[in-house]
Amino acid sequence: MRAALRFAAAASAVAVMLGPASALWAAGPGDPPFQYQLPPDPIPALLATEAPPMVMVGPRRDRLALLQRRAAPPIAELARPVLGLAGLTVDPLNNGPARLSAYDGLTFIDLADGAERRAALPADARVIAPVWSPDGRSLAFLMLRPDEVELWVASAADGTARRVTGGVNAAFPRAYAWLPDSDGFLVRRVIEDRGPPPQADDVPSGPVVQESEPGRAAPLATVQNLLSSPADEALFDYYFTSSLTRVDLYGGAPETLGPPGLIIDSLPSPDGRYILDTRLQHPFSYSVGASSFPTAVVIRDRGGEVARRIVDRPLQELAASDVPAGPRSVQWREDAPATLVWAEQPGEDGRDRLFALAAPFDREPTLLLDVPGRFSRIFWARDDLAVVASSADRKQQRTVVDPSRPGEGRMLPGAFEPVMRADAEGRERLQLTPDGGAVLVRAGRGLASVDLRTGQRTPHWAPDGPGSTALEAVLDDAGETLLVRRQSRTDPPNLFVVGRTGDAARAVTRFTDPAPQLAGLQQRVLTYRRADGLPLSATLYLPAGYRTGVDAPLPVLVWAYPGAVANREAVRGGGRGGDVFERPQGFDDIDLFLLTQGYAVLRADMPVVADGGSDTVQGHTPQLVANAAAAIDAAAATGAVDRDRAAIGGHSFGAAMAANLLAHSDLFRAGVSLSGAYNRTLTPFGFQATERRSFWEAPDEYMAISPFAFADRIDEPILLMHGGADSNSGTLPMQSERFFAALKGHGATARYVLLPHEGHEYRARESLQHALWEITEWLDRHVRDATD
Repeated sequence: MRAALRFAAAASAVAVMLGPASALWAAGPGDPPFQYQLPPDPIPALLATEAPPMVMVGPRRDRLALLQRRAAPPIAELARPVLGLAGLTVDPLNNGPARLSAYDGLTFIDLADGAERRAALPADARVIAPVWSPDGRSLAFLMLRPDEVELWVASAADGTARRVTGGVNAAFPRAYAWLPDSDGFLVRRVIEDRGPPPQADDVPSGPVVQESEPGRAAPLATVQNLLSSPADEALFDYYFTSSLTRVDLYGGAPETLGPPGLIIDSLPSPDGRYILDTRLQHPFSYSVGASSFPTAVVIRDRGGEVARRIVDRPLQELAASDVPAGPRSVQWREDAPATLVWAEQPGEDGRDRLFALAAPFDREPTLLLDVPGRFSRIFWARDDLAVVASSADRKQQRTVVDPSRPGEGRMLPGAFEPVMRADAEGRERLQLTPDGGAVLVRAGRGLASVDLRTGQRTPHWAPDGPGSTALEAVLDDAGETLLVRRQSRTDPPNLFVVGRTGDAARAVTRFTDPAPQLAGLQQRVLTYRRADGLPLSATLYLPAGYRTGVDAPLPVLVWAYPGAVANREAVRGGGRGGDVFERPQGFDDIDLFLLTQGYAVLRADMPVVADGGSDTVQGHTPQLVANAAAAIDAAAATGAVDRDRAAIGGHSFGAAMAANLLAHSDLFRAGVSLSGAYNRTLTPFGFQATERRSFWEAPDEYMAISPFAFADRIDEPILLMHGGADSNSGTLPMQSERFFAALKGHGATARYVLLPHEGHEYRARESLQHALWEITEWLDRHVRDATD
């Protein structure tokens, strides 16, 4: 099983390689250098806290489900085997998703009286994919076991939880779906008696051949874990083939529906009479991932027989901007018993058309709407009202359509995120105002309404008072009762029920502060201009108890991520501030943990502005230098930051930014780069939103933004870190390996840390602890305590 073991070399190769100018150190005398280390207190305790729960409001809006998980799971969860095939990953031991974050606790809360019931889950529970039943009485979820995946159900009334069935094939997402009557499920299950996985023949029967046809350009995105041999194809068939089964909630005999296959989706119609069945087919490709393989979309009846074939789409070896021919985004109309809707692009004008086809599917489809651009989603409200979301020229747009009178719709100005509610059958509908003339939409942390005739936006509810309050859900049809999340500098996040017009808040949860060690940390917003006059902002974070003007200026870590901006007017320079300091708990806040070690942290704007009407950026690196210089000046002007003891850091595109700033400026003593892309010629068909041209169209720009090309100019210490299982297309571990080799070849002070089993972002407690040990040791030595 060559493919099954292919991940092992990178994922198990530990991790620490040193440049010629670096010294090896350990956490204490006699400690082995290549073991996980603990960062200084109180960081380990902070990483051991429970993460904020995921909140799921029931379809009747009378109950909540809170799903809890640890902020950082143990590395043992990530160390399970991983098989990468066709751009996907699967755990070969249980046929479930690999390295997916899981929940370990479930609590139901009644909104009327606050009564709580904790579900009785196993002590070692690992829960994923929770879905409310349409009637709001139960929550279903998948339970990840060591050797299989099980479907479970928990009662919201009393918290009892039980196994419904085992043998679930969760290699593809959405492995199950509730039936509309809430009495059962459509479940994709592992094929019975499928035998052991196929073994690769160590003696090849011949070469592996790929061919490109002349005149047929296919600028494909870089994808990890593609198929590469007939043995890989056999493994893909083995692990991803499933049997579609109707499973009764109360223990009736399972019923197999149709033949087994590579089923990627199976959704019942709203009336439960049909099944929308989507499957992959042969032949496979070694150039693209599974989502581009040949695909068949059919409608099946209750017995699993094909009622109509919607599309047989051939292999799609297309550029990311191209659209496949024929029906796509096939879905059920939520407000009809059994009507399909799909998008097609019949011409070359970049516009889509929406079609509808009602049961019994024996007629030609009817045109629903000529979409003004590329279709993305449709929101249903009632028989005569729906809102279509689309995009054109990278801008989101919304169109109002009357499904009972197909044709052109009415485009509304701007875009919005509508609020959804469940109807009597548990199906999602737009939340309209009581008069039906406007739709409720999310507006920042608050709520607004958008007139469906004019597009005029009217505030409906806005948070007020001290601290930070944000809308979580709308709890009634009139939009008068709201669920909000509220917190302050001294109070942790909790949920409250409030009235839109200022009724007294009623507490739903009463969580205590999980990190009292961080009480008193400070933040302030800085606004300033860079040398060319562009307005910028940054948020400066300071340790608890620090007194500006009394205590000595602090060493500072500048943490940033570059953002492409279409024009200067789009740069707002607003900053991130307010009354609340959100406690750092995981990877997203890895920089803020340094506040516990006597550092200031500066999260700074790093815009790169395009020229005129261009959609690409010129002079990327000079703009970064100008941004960083302005940020350091503004921070030093507060008196709280020592500009001579500054470090630069970032993740992903921010990691390359940090390396570029070391190569092209002398603003910083050291750098920290996590999971970066340092050689842009390895992503030659565009990257980020910054560059849409290929390398061959803009070679100078690709080289200018690649710190690999300037490794000989980096004379400040740089710490590189990467996840050994990073499958992000632009940041494979090779990026850091090659960059470190270039730095080492030029005698730079560099350190490279490869974290086993970690992806693009680091999740395991041991990995996060070690990463923070590396960062604090590096900055203490090269920034805080540096004397040269």
